[in-house]
Parts: sequence; structure tokens; C-alpha cells
Amino acid sequence: SSSNIGSSVDLRGENARENNELDFWRKLNQVRILRGEGQRSCSNLRVAWKWTLRRKHPWISVLKRHNGDYMNSRKRLLVLVALILNAAVVCSLLAGTNQELLWLRGPVASGLFACILAFPVPFALAYIFARPVP
Repeated sequence: SSSNIGSSVDLRGENARENNELDFWRKLNQVRILRGEGQRSCSNLRVAWKWTLRRKHPWISVLKRHNGDYMNSRKRLLVLVALILNAAVVCSLLAGTNQELLWLRGPVASGLFACILAFPVPFALAYIFARPVP
């Protein structure tokens, strides 16, 4: 009888997590349909903005994410810290340098070069954490 200790699995927690995840994907599909096929109204706009801010905003989504979203708060915080560190590294690389890109000089060239250096990081993070829609 001691061999059964630890072998039982709490399916209630597993089922609750799966139900939250399924509910999340259903609601996300409803919002996508509402955006694409729904009539224009202030209430539909508010719903779409709420979902977009809670899913995609780097600061708000850390604390206000939807239940069942596969991107948990730790992953979102990791993305936020990576974006901040990316900006810090690019700024430190360009500090005190004079950039010249074709016909651009000065701060405009530095800003454009900073954008070029920082561009791949958000897309790499999105690729790493991407998950197909069920």
C-alpha cells in the first residue's frame, strides 16, 4: 500500500487548468471574430482594446493577463526585462559615437542605427514563445 503514495494524480487541478485554457482560446476567437465581422461600436472597441492591452502591452500584461493564457506572468516579465536590457545595451553601444549612414548624420543616424540593432530582439522572443492556436 506504500507504493501507491505519490502515484495518485490530482486531476481537478489539471482539469481546471485545461478548462481555463480552453475558455481563454474561445474568448480570444470571439474577440477576433468581433473585430473582423462585428459592427463598429464603442463597446466592441473597448472589448478589443481590453484584450489587446492585457495580451500584448509589455507593462500591463505582466499583471493583468487573462486566465488560461499560455504566456504566464514569468514569461511576460522575462520579455519585459529582455526589452529593457536590449534598449540599455544598444544605448551603451552607441554612447559617445558618431554614426553616419549614407546621407544621415548626427542624432538621426544614431537613432536609426539603434532601431536597426534593437529590431530583431522582440521578434526573436515572439518566435521563442509562439504557440499554435488549438
